[in-house]
Amino acid sequence: MAIMKYSYRRPVYSMWDPFPDMSNRLSKLLGQPLVDSDDFDQWTPSFNLSETPDDLNLSVELPGISKEDISIKVEDNILKLTGEKSSVQGGSEGGQVTHVRERSFGAFCRAVRLPKTVDASRISAELRNGILEVTLPKALEARGREIPIKAL
Repeated sequence: MAIMKYSYRRPVYSMWDPFPDMSNRLSKLLGQPLVDSDDFDQWTPSFNLSETPDDLNLSVELPGISKEDISIKVEDNILKLTGEKSSVQGGSEGGQVTHVRERSFGAFCRAVRLPKTVDASRISAELRNGILEVTLPKALEARGREIPIKAL
C-alpha cells in the first residue's frame, strides 16, 4: 500500500473568512502551497470561570506547558495570562516525515476583566496535569453579611 501525500485542509470556522478556502483552491491549482500553513496557526487556551460564595475560580487548559512558560499579571482589574507553547519540529531528519499536523503551538494571551470585588493581593495559581487553576478570592465586603434584627 502506497502512502499518499496528505494535504491538510484547515477547518473553516467562519463562513465570512474566505481566505483559507481561496488559499486551498489556489494551492490545488498551482500544485504547491500558496502560503505556509504555519501562517494560520493560532492557539488560544480554553478556560472556565466559576464562582463560589468566597471566590472566583479560573480553570485554563494548558497541555504540554511548564509553569516557567506561563505569566499571570493583574493590572487595572484585568487578569492577563500569557505564555508560549513550544513546537517540536517534525522534519525529515532520522527518516521521520510529518504527514498531518493538527496540534497548535506558539504564543498566547488571554485577558479576563475581573469584578471590583476581587482581592488581587490574595490571588493564587497552581498548575497540575496541564490544567492551571487560578483562585481569585473575593474581598470581604463583597461576600455579604447577614444583618441581625433586634427585637424591641
